[in-house]
Amino acid sequence: MRDKHNSSACADVMKDPLDGSRKSAVSDSSSSIWDKPVVVAEAHHDNNEAAGASDSSLTLSPMLRRYPTFVPLRRHATSIAEVAFLVPSVSSSTRKASVLAATFNMTATIVGGGVLSIPLSCARAGILPFTFLMVLSAVATDFSLYLLVSCARRCGSTSFGLVCRSSFGSALEIFATFVICILVAFIVVGLMILNMGIWSPILVPGFASIRGKIAPDETTTSEDAVVLLVLLGLMMPFLLKKDLTSLCHICYVGFFSISILCGAMCYRAGEKIMLDPHFVQQNIKWTATSFADVLNALPIILLAFLSSFNMISVHCSLVDPTRRRVKEVIHMAVFLSFLLMYLFGLAGYLYAYDETNGNILLNFDRKDGIILLGRIGCGVTTLFALPMNALPCREALLSWVAQISESRARRAATKEERKQLLERRSGNEYKYIAKSFRKSRTMPSERGNACTTNDADEEIGHNKASNYGANDVLVHQQVDQRMIGSPIAKSPEAVMSEEAVHRLATFSIVFVCYVAAVQAPGVAIVWDIAGSCLAFLIQFILPASCYIRLKLRAKASPMSRHLVLAQVLLCFATITAVLCTAQTIWRLGSKW
Repeated sequence: MRDKHNSSACADVMKDPLDGSRKSAVSDSSSSIWDKPVVVAEAHHDNNEAAGASDSSLTLSPMLRRYPTFVPLRRHATSIAEVAFLVPSVSSSTRKASVLAATFNMTATIVGGGVLSIPLSCARAGILPFTFLMVLSAVATDFSLYLLVSCARRCGSTSFGLVCRSSFGSALEIFATFVICILVAFIVVGLMILNMGIWSPILVPGFASIRGKIAPDETTTSEDAVVLLVLLGLMMPFLLKKDLTSLCHICYVGFFSISILCGAMCYRAGEKIMLDPHFVQQNIKWTATSFADVLNALPIILLAFLSSFNMISVHCSLVDPTRRRVKEVIHMAVFLSFLLMYLFGLAGYLYAYDETNGNILLNFDRKDGIILLGRIGCGVTTLFALPMNALPCREALLSWVAQISESRARRAATKEERKQLLERRSGNEYKYIAKSFRKSRTMPSERGNACTTNDADEEIGHNKASNYGANDVLVHQQVDQRMIGSPIAKSPEAVMSEEAVHRLATFSIVFVCYVAAVQAPGVAIVWDIAGSCLAFLIQFILPASCYIRLKLRAKASPMSRHLVLAQVLLCFATITAVLCTAQTIWRLGSKW
């Protein structure tokens, strides 16, 4: 009887969440959820428990009153499409980041080691097309990040994979997880190549001087491989860690290092222009010689702006995440990143011109004192970026395997077995939480029923989350602790099996990426492959597709301004991704 009462009450809420008869449960507000989130009282709690259900800190996934985000505000919400989840809740203790802190976090995340290849994009396209591509990428990134946050709020998701699952089902979640795994693996390969280029000119001459030998002018491929192997050995304890929260601030070191290096490059470029202005006029490239050069420059720029992984976790940590505050974070972070990366790319190109390398530091003398400080700072950043990217790569790989196994098991189950699984899952959750938290006002299955995924099969065996960042892990750890109390003790055999899988996955990823980094002719080819297709999918195509799906499911006006812009972004990103991929394949075929 209790379960029937729970389901019927929840269905009643979903039928008309703001019905006049339920005004006592809803705070009257005419503003959007983005401007003033309002908690809706939960429907399924006993009358005997209602008096004691005052502890709002135990609310797991509070339903919030919201109005369509990108259409004129309505005074009444009358459908399930106008009910959203804010996870974690507005009053959650995990929301500690101010607008300034969140902005700097996003900026430091965007401006990473990949910025060292930005001058090559300017050399390929020319100054004017490079400027246009940078502005276009910044605007598109700004809009896609906002679409991604909007999707997360519409379905209560705290990770990129869950947004895909809520929009299109488990098939897209599996596909997105696979793409993320491959993309992050390419990023790890690129970081390894950058580390070889940064540390080899420093360590190899140092070892030579210690042994009393003359330092070589250039390092060999074998020396670079040995240096990278030594660096990986030093970083192995970090690569094997399951939580890198202690290293989350290393991105700030990278941001300041890039800023210092950018100032030093501007100084060196200014010196070169002042010494020989006639040489600059003869060698400067204002426009691209062909459209292919523009396509070759775009993947590197797009990878430099890649930040979809971190946006949802930043939103989950933002205090008072209203529309204005979320937009402030996105706008300021993207603008600051654009400004720094544009100056960096322009200064690097004006120093090296047609000889610009995929790693701009290779164009400078290793004995240059002004560049040395930025070189060391970037070296430390890219070195610690290896475990920070290997961790999500490993998580995505293991999650992808688990998702495939889950999908196969679900397809193999008979109709009756699936029904029993669903009933057992829901019943166990209600029974356990009712026993542990008598004063809890929200049942976790309410989130599953209210989420925009309509297929009941998607709820069977649903994976908790595929998190690609430390912030998501912390959020889900706190949610899980509220839901089930103490973690379930595992047998020693299970712990040993998990540890073996963990180490095997780590060593496999590191070995494959190491071989690829040593064999690759340069970092530019890695960025070209990853940015021409994979980055388009993660940064633009999937967020726009999910937003369009959720927006149309909400029966929004087809001519809604942001819906039309999302469709334009989807079409443009798809066409551009096809062109860039074809150009990259053709260029690789002509080289090899």
